[in-house]
Amino acid sequence: MNVYALFDPTKEEVELVRTHTNIPEAVIEDGLDIDEYSRIESGVDGNDTLLIILSMPLRCHSESTQQKIVVEKEQKLVDYSGKGYHTSPLTFYFNGGDLILISPVSNKELLPFLPNDDSILYLTSESLTSLFIKLISCSTNLFLKELKLIHKSIMEIKNSLNFKVTKKNLLALLDLQHYIIYYSSSLQANELIIERIIKSIEHSLLEENDFHFTKSDIELLEDTLIDIKQASTTAKIYKEVLDGLSDTFSNISTNDMNIVMIALTVLSFLALFPTILTSAYGMNVPLPLQDEKYMYIGIIFLSIISAYLCLLFLKKKKWV
Repeated sequence: MNVYALFDPTKEEVELVRTHTNIPEAVIEDGLDIDEYSRIESGVDGNDTLLIILSMPLRCHSESTQQKIVVEKEQKLVDYSGKGYHTSPLTFYFNGGDLILISPVSNKELLPFLPNDDSILYLTSESLTSLFIKLISCSTNLFLKELKLIHKSIMEIKNSLNFKVTKKNLLALLDLQHYIIYYSSSLQANELIIERIIKSIEHSLLEENDFHFTKSDIELLEDTLIDIKQASTTAKIYKEVLDGLSDTFSNISTNDMNIVMIALTVLSFLALFPTILTSAYGMNVPLPLQDEKYMYIGIIFLSIISAYLCLLFLKKKKWV
């Protein structure tokens, strides 16, 4: 059995595979589209072919996707390096005795049972259906590993926000919300595709395209579906946790702002009557007792008394 791996391929590699397999150009274009959605199609070019596109996790390591979470703790800066979590499509194109894998990114390292070299053609003695199921299982395990890393990032951000709410930490929390949405939607799409494949096997629909699944293949596919559902449920839980954290810290920020506004309002009210009194005696018009030698002491005393009475009034109303 021949397996062609086009991971971020060059034009020469694409032409070489097209020459040997007669794969439609539209299939390659769809497989290299980073935003391609998951789906399954049979008889793409009118022959006994099968096209399956699933999503795989993709963690970005470029500097443009890195986020810094800075926590000020015990007068020291503790840096947590965050990464960007995204997904990319992985295309399976079955064409007779050939399996063509297409991905817009270089993710050979994500497929540990393929040789990690620069070749694009691999020979395998196992059936293509068995290899396909192993690839799906590998993708699902990668999702679970990445979700654990996301959970670790959530805990780090939560601890930093418990200590101090900063703009950088809130933006990092927002990024994680976006990433978990990508993962959740991709896992749900993968789940629907695997369920459709299992139903097609049960109704012998894929045998018309000469794809035969053994009993062990079906059991492994069902186990993989369980793992996908588990990963999807985990992603939903993390999404709810992130939504709860976002709402909580939004309420905390609003409450802190209200406290500041209350304090400023109280100070303004306490200074109201002293301001009126001192302003009145600062006018250039004849005023009562303005010629008294110690009148400024009386003005200060009246200002203090008026501020104190205002404070008693606020306490009586339980506004402070």
